[in-house]
Amino acid sequence: MEDERKDKNEHATKSDNSRTQLKVLIVDDVKVVRMTHKMLLERVGIKDHIAVENGKEAVELHNNGQSFDLILMDKDMPVMNGIEATRTLRSMGISCKIIGVSSSTCNQKYVQEFVEAGLNGFYTKPLTVKMLGEILEKVKEEIYIMKPKNSSSELKALVVDDDRVNRMTHEALLKKVGVENLASVENGKKAVDLYCNGESFDLILMDKDMPVMNGIEATKQLRSMGIGDMIVGVSSSSRGAENVQQFMEAGLDEYYTKPLTVDTLKAILRKIKS
Repeated sequence: MEDERKDKNEHATKSDNSRTQLKVLIVDDVKVVRMTHKMLLERVGIKDHIAVENGKEAVELHNNGQSFDLILMDKDMPVMNGIEATRTLRSMGISCKIIGVSSSTCNQKYVQEFVEAGLNGFYTKPLTVKMLGEILEKVKEEIYIMKPKNSSSELKALVVDDDRVNRMTHEALLKKVGVENLASVENGKKAVDLYCNGESFDLILMDKDMPVMNGIEATKQLRSMGIGDMIVGVSSSSRGAENVQQFMEAGLDEYYTKPLTVDTLKAILRKIKS
């Protein structure tokens, strides 16, 4: 029992230490909000933080060589708002977590535009200690805890296809090659929503032609959010080369025609594990 308690204490200490090493940027034009976010960060163990009052200053920090593990980005600010700042940072190749934080009265249309600019998640003000804790755990896992996956059973896959039979077939194939941790959705918007809500996957099997949001648009949005997970396009062999090229340019890692085979999936998984 003493050894178990010792192991738990050591794990907790490592967890706390890894959190304190994170660096956070607060971007908000309201001084009281900046101060509140600073106090919340310090309550959860983050001492290394900087605050600026508009998106332009956030972009300039990165242009001057600064880097952060997490950015808390307000939407409505003078000079450069959060949407434009997020787009600019993503276009610069900045892949750290950017979390949108805005008023609960914010119009849903603008929230969607904010997310599509490249956010990893969106929260309404006021932030709480619990919310920050959840955000920081996700950031910390990506930076300090993520290890190479040595077996297929450790991998997590997302199937995106509007055809129920295709979803079931791909799920069955993935299970056949050892991937048990699966999710499936019927259009690209639902795939993007999963990531906006904090989900992540090692592999996405993405159909091209779907209602609501097709695979090309979904892939573009995921890449604009800084998502680096493997996205494999899977579509009908009857589609023209021009459409395939457009799909690849959206940000695919690979493209295959339906139906997928066990051997094809094994080859894809080997690349992820390596």
